[in-house]
Amino acid sequence: MKKILIVGNSPLLNEIVKIRSAAGLRTYQFLKGIAENVSDVSLKVVTIAMPNCYQGEIMEREFEALPGVLCYSISKNDANLSQKIQKFHDEFRPDVVVAVNTYPCYLASRLRSSAILWCDLNGWIMAEAQAQAYKMDTNDYLSHYFEMEQCVLGRADKFSSVSERQKLAILGELACLGRLNKETFGHEFVETIPNGVESEEERDFVGSSENLEKLRGLVNDNFILLWMGGYNTWVDEVTLYKG
Repeated sequence: MKKILIVGNSPLLNEIVKIRSAAGLRTYQFLKGIAENVSDVSLKVVTIAMPNCYQGEIMEREFEALPGVLCYSISKNDANLSQKIQKFHDEFRPDVVVAVNTYPCYLASRLRSSAILWCDLNGWIMAEAQAQAYKMDTNDYLSHYFEMEQCVLGRADKFSSVSERQKLAILGELACLGRLNKETFGHEFVETIPNGVESEEERDFVGSSENLEKLRGLVNDNFILLWMGGYNTWVDEVTLYKG
């Protein structure tokens, strides 16, 4: 039996929280996909809990992420975060580590581990860093994000992206680091895995004719735009509203 450790973010879908994060949903997407589609596997999860999503102080805890799947959750602000993930890794001794989102990928790439490492880079962090640098009128952010990206790119055996364009960006970065060479010729470094929806039930609720009629009744015959997501540095809200 193969042992797979997922390193990602929480809150996961079954937690009661005030804010749902894209990072937590992406982690749940991988967790659910592996649990339902990979046979003969022992699966465990360690998540980095994002403080702004919870009410009150985040306590280190264990809970079932899915039936029979243990999740060990640690606050992002924990001073011993890296050491605790290493301890969890060493006790489980996984054959494969699947890291989801850039910061968990960075921490996973620094683990003392002989396991195969798959890193899901959920969004191109350097484009996000450039947008933040422009908005804050300083390039001080760039080196921080570049250190994380370089560490991940130099260690992982396999990558995934949310789009074909991001896949090409990752391949370009790998080429600049010298990882596209004779030893890796023919190796498919990057897979594209689009962001998923939460559930069939929620998709059916939003798309049902009855619920659409309720929405239209509130705004008469006006055009309806449903914005699923938050507003952060790299959202072009001006183009969104002009459109």
